[in-house]
Amino acid sequence: MTDPAKLDPAIAHRQGRWPEGRPPGIVASVAPWYALLGGGAAWAFHLMVAYALVEIACNSDRLVGTTFGLPNAHVLGLALTLVAAVTAFGAASVAWAMAGGAIPTDPVDDAGAPEALGRRRFVAYFGVVMNGLFLLAIVMAGLAFVFLRACTG
Repeated sequence: MTDPAKLDPAIAHRQGRWPEGRPPGIVASVAPWYALLGGGAAWAFHLMVAYALVEIACNSDRLVGTTFGLPNAHVLGLALTLVAAVTAFGAASVAWAMAGGAIPTDPVDDAGAPEALGRRRFVAYFGVVMNGLFLLAIVMAGLAFVFLRACTG
């Protein structure tokens, strides 16, 4: 006779047992949140730090000089843009992997209920679209460091 906990992960969870003998790792609990909020957090971080960077560059002599033929403020801004863009792209990639089922999630959510699968799919596709838009916003704001001077006027 088969054990019902082996057939239904939700039963195993309620009994304190997990399929394969272990609970899902940190990836299963953090991935949906990163897929949903990662790009927005990266964009907000980029916006705030870039604003502060321009203020420091314009109102003090701390960033005087050049690196690779560009002003130091531009180099720092491009590095900031690269970090934020990689974070947003990573969030979009995690969301895409969730949509394809490559990232395991909590077995209680995937117990076969259509609403749980629909919720996971919605979070995944919403994350792909929104992280793509946030990535575009980060790249467009980062281009300002290439084409505009920090202090004009």
